[in-house]
Parts: sequence; structure tokens; C-alpha cells
Amino acid sequence: MRKTVIFVLLAASLPFFTGCDETSSRNAGVDQFANLNVTILVDLSDRISAAKNIEQIERDVECIKSVVHAFKSFVNTKGTVHSEDRIKVVFYPNNLNSGLENIASALSINFGETEFQNRRGVYDAIDSVYSYNLERLYSVASSAGTFNGSDIYNYFRHRVADDCIDERENFRNILVILSDGYMYHKNSMVQSGNRYSYILPGSGHMRVFRNNTGYAGLFERENYGFINTGNRLSKLSVLALEFAPYRDYAFDYDIQKLYWEKWFSEQGIERGNFKIVKSDLSALNKPIIKNFILKMSEGK
Repeated sequence: MRKTVIFVLLAASLPFFTGCDETSSRNAGVDQFANLNVTILVDLSDRISAAKNIEQIERDVECIKSVVHAFKSFVNTKGTVHSEDRIKVVFYPNNLNSGLENIASALSINFGETEFQNRRGVYDAIDSVYSYNLERLYSVASSAGTFNGSDIYNYFRHRVADDCIDERENFRNILVILSDGYMYHKNSMVQSGNRYSYILPGSGHMRVFRNNTGYAGLFERENYGFINTGNRLSKLSVLALEFAPYRDYAFDYDIQKLYWEKWFSEQGIERGNFKIVKSDLSALNKPIIKNFILKMSEGK
């Protein structure tokens, strides 16, 4: 009897001696797991106008749904109880319509800020939440009277580190960009030597490479590229989707890749941690999206 009493007293006092309580034990369990921090940056420029490309909105939506599917697959492997994962859709600048702010808020899901008892419900509702709000987002954006462009260059200069990177070791930070591969905003057109903050189909620094089989060597010798932002983004992985070069210029996709890949590398993103994908059938790009996200989730 005396031994039993002693055992009970020791068991009751164990948290005091170990410094562990229910909350810290729960957090320790969560910290074992890698967590995804996914940001989807959407280019809401005239690339989504029906006059320019009537299928682009559908392509964008299918790409985002593929990202969401990969995100959910990852969360499902460890269960929502252990999930601190997050996913959101952003666009820049956010000055198209005040209603877009509410839509963006609905497209931001953070399991770490969701009560445990509500996480499964949030997980189950992700597909319907995204379907409904993506339709609203593109409806509002495509009905705008004018398209000022998407300022991806200044998003990287001013926002990407704060928006897209969680510095904690168990977070895998992934930025998915939906863009046609040209970069332009009316208030962001800067040149420094052969470095630019923009490229357009008619830009001189695109035309110089066309009909020149040695364009890659010329690009490096003359130090062409985007202006370096000074970012150090070694903890970020980037998947750029829906690059759609003008069909009249056979090499434009390759030229776009030279600019974007050099830009990513100069910002400290490892070569294996970024990928640029040309616009194609959704069925062909879906496995590319899934494989990239799941590979980055493993920290590779």
C-alpha cells in the first residue's frame, strides 16, 4: 500500500520536475513536423483580359487548385491536429478595388491560428472556399476598366520577405507566381546599364536577343538582367507558372528564363529551389506543381 502511495505522488509531481505541462508538450509535438507556408502571387494585369486571352482565368484557377490540392495532401499526411501550415493568395499593388481585400482575407488560411476543434472543418472547406473566392477575385479584376499591370518587381523589393518567409526552421516557404513572364507596371520602369525592372515584348532589351542563336552568351557578357533587389532569400522556394511568351517570337520563353533565373539566383534562392513553367494544358502542369511543392516540403 505504501509503495502505491509513493508512486502516485511521484506521478503527480512529474510535470513539476520535468518542466513540462500540457501546452508545452503539445507544442513540442507540433515542432516535430515541417510546416508549409505557401503564398500565391497572382498577376492581375491585362494577361487575364478576355480580349487578350479568354482562357487565362481558367488556367490560373486550375493552377491554384493544383497548389491547394498539393497543400492539402501535405497537411493530410500529418493530420490537422499537428498542422501549423498556411496558404494565401496575394496581388500587388492592392489598389484595384476595395472589395478585393475581403476576398484576399478569405483566401488566407492559417491552421496555426485556428482552434484545434475547428481545424478539420477548415481543412474540409478549403476547396469550396477557394473555388468561390477565386471566381469572385477574377471577376472583379477582369472587369476593371483599365489594367495598370502587376508590380512583381517592387513586390520582391518591398514585400516578399515579410509576406512569404517564416524564419523558423520547421517552416518551408514557397512562393507560387502566376505571370506571363513579362514584367511591367506603369510606375516601375527603371534602367541601370543593362539591368531593368521590367521586360515587355516590345522592349529593346528583349528584341536584342531575338534571331540571335548566341543570345545566352550575349546575355552574360553584357550583364543583362533585372536590377538586383539586394534580397537574401535563401529560405524561399519559387514556382513560376503560366509563362506565355508571344508566339511570334520563338526564343522569348528562353529569354524570359534567363532574366528570371538570374534574378532568383542573385537574390540567394538556390538553383534547385526555383522552377519556371511554361503555360500548357492543366493536366500536364498539375503533376509538376504537386511534385515541386512536395519536394520543397521535404527541404530539398
